[in-house]
Amino acid sequence: MTNQAKDENHVHFSLDLAQEIEFYADRAFAMSSCHRKTAEAYGNCHMLLGLPAAILASVAGVSAFANFSKLAGITAFIVSGLTGAMSFLNPAEKQKLHFETANALET
Repeated sequence: MTNQAKDENHVHFSLDLAQEIEFYADRAFAMSSCHRKTAEAYGNCHMLLGLPAAILASVAGVSAFANFSKLAGITAFIVSGLTGAMSFLNPAEKQKLHFETANALET
């Protein structure tokens, strides 16, 4: 094989490698975007479950001291369901992991 043929093979290999790198960089960017959207969804889930749980827990506590036992019982039941869902889903941790993964894919 001549030097010119070796140089041509090297050029073709370099071009193929550059295209392959560009393809995987585009895929990493797309995956990063998906992880960011998922992190945002888990953040919304955390707020959607956590904020009502905190407010209803306060209502249950005040209702119990104000002798509104039915209201206290109902709100305590709802709060236990919301906090159980928060513990099971753990949206804050999942949000953090997806956000970290998105950052790692962008570097």
